[in-house]
Amino acid sequence: MTQRYPSNHFFPLSEKDIEQVLAWRNSSRIMANMHQNKTITWDEHLNWFSNLKTDTEREFWVLHQNERPIGILNFSDVGKPRVEWGCYLGETNVWPGSGILLEVAALERATRLKNAISLSAEVLSFNKSAIGMHRLFEYPLIETLTGGVREGEHYQKLCFEYPLLQWNQKKAKVLSKLPKSLRNLVDKIEFREGI
Repeated sequence: MTQRYPSNHFFPLSEKDIEQVLAWRNSSRIMANMHQNKTITWDEHLNWFSNLKTDTEREFWVLHQNERPIGILNFSDVGKPRVEWGCYLGETNVWPGSGILLEVAALERATRLKNAISLSAEVLSFNKSAIGMHRLFEYPLIETLTGGVREGEHYQKLCFEYPLLQWNQKKAKVLSKLPKSLRNLVDKIEFREGI
């Protein structure tokens, strides 16, 4: 029997997504790893979305797995040599390895962005899952900054930066570390401009 893999499509964030995205952003699981871990009001969220619509240096994509929205992939400083990115899975009942797919998608998308030379990410030192993924993908750690205090514990901000030429050279090696089921999904990642 042939294994059935989920489809993984990215669509631009739109008005139909904003209620779901606010629920994700305000979930304790997502807020725990964000720089600002306070509840976002509906008005703050609407203002953020309104500003996003006219900001040509930012892209927000919603990952749909089997046509169900499950997470976010975002880029800032689009059009500049150093593009920053972030992501999260808003849903928990997803295909195993979906977070890794977000990491692949970020690198793939960045290689297609005009003027982009590197892809950077800032991770809080207690976010072990994100740090582990960056290590799997061989992101160079370029800087460690003072963070702050969260729940009585000091943390740091770890700054990773991936030269995009390096991704083109290392892609096959990095993907070979993934389980076959995930490697089969990589070629099925699509960015679509509309539904």
